Amino acid sequence: LAKLDADYPDEGWDGFYKTAKGPYPRLPIPKWHKMIFVGHSQGAGHAAYLAQTKKIAGASMISGPQDECLSCPEGTKFWIDNDFKTERVTAFAHGNFTESYLEPSLPGMIDNWTRMAMSGTVTWSYPLDIVDTGDYTEYDVCETPILSYLPPSAMSPCGRKGHCSTALDDSAPVLANTSGKNVYIFALDIWRKVSDVASCKK
Repeated sequence: LAKLDADYPDEGWDGFYKTAKGPYPRLPIPKWHKMIFVGHSQGAGHAAYLAQTKKIAGASMISGPQDECLSCPEGTKFWIDNDFKTERVTAFAHGNFTESYLEPSLPGMIDNWTRMAMSGTVTWSYPLDIVDTGDYTEYDVCETPILSYLPPSAMSPCGRKGHCSTALDDSAPVLANTSGKNVYIFALDIWRKVSDVASCKK
């Protein structure tokens, strides 16, 4: 943040950190409550962890978190079961886990989302009613995670194409407009709603 502020002094980065008092070097301290974190895949886990451990403005998790307790006895609790300091969260993932090239990690994500909702400390209600956006029904990203079953771009280089399709340009589904230009379908509505997590209220 301090580097961005130094390089781009007119962009307002100084509003997101303060300088620690004390002897040199004085490290910048983030103003966590002013920050929204949007993460994809492993980054979704990072966003969730920050939401749990810090009071941030919000966390948006795309294709995640995928964290799991491997080889643990059933019922074992891990970090995601703890209360969250940040209540505003949203989540979005590809909905087809039956094919390995789409989103085989979805069951783990749903388990994590459910654990978060069970804590009673995020905006989602428990039990979750995860919404398929392809049904063209009304949905509130502040109330529940959302899924899309749209096929990823045929040009996707990813092994898990569905996993990548929720965030990466080369994998996201597109639709040609009347001018023949490709438009990212998720950019029409989903990405905007999911990233507007600061508007969520518990």
